[in-house]
Amino acid sequence: WPLCGRPCIHPMGGALNCIWTSQILHSLWWFLAFFEMTGAGPISRVFSPCAHLNLGPRIKVTTDASPFGIGGHLVVDTVFIGFFFDWISDLDLQLLGITRGSSDGQQCLEGLAALVALRLWEKIWLNHRCLLSFTTGNITALVLVRRLKCSSPGLRLLAQELALDFSMSSYEPDSTIHTPGVQNDVADALSRAWDPAKPQWALPAVLHSATR
Repeated sequence: WPLCGRPCIHPMGGALNCIWTSQILHSLWWFLAFFEMTGAGPISRVFSPCAHLNLGPRIKVTTDASPFGIGGHLVVDTVFIGFFFDWISDLDLQLLGITRGSSDGQQCLEGLAALVALRLWEKIWLNHRCLLSFTTGNITALVLVRRLKCSSPGLRLLAQELALDFSMSSYEPDSTIHTPGVQNDVADALSRAWDPAKPQWALPAVLHSATR
């Protein structure tokens, strides 16, 4: 603002030393989220000789989703360590912009299951070197985790959340593996805990010694 009290107008339109924020506001919010997560800094990453040699436990995270819920389990060196399952709430549908039971909704729910699993067990892989593989029966979820690129608004939101998690980590998953649905029976069973067609649902036997 000049001394006269009137704003200086650029010949091409708009005030001097100002920019339109609508095009970049979304990105700025994500930068702000990252800075709030990291704190005042400095940001440090530790890489040990074991990390250089790619040594560490073999960790596999497997997920699945149904129209009624999401589920997944954690395996460390062939031993089932943990699992989760949760129902799909109206808030989930609202945030992802999907309709319950729609085909587009299924893709977003598969992505949601991936985000929940990786965030739930982040202390195991986030800043520790391990042979981490992510497996699921859904190709869209694999692309989401591997490339952080998707088309629909709901999946883009999930990809941004995953990118925020990966920005805090020293490592990303070593591999993403597609598991055919018929072989993904444990995660599939977890995702159907609230399926009205399965009133006699029971926890898979291999998870009886694992922690929910």
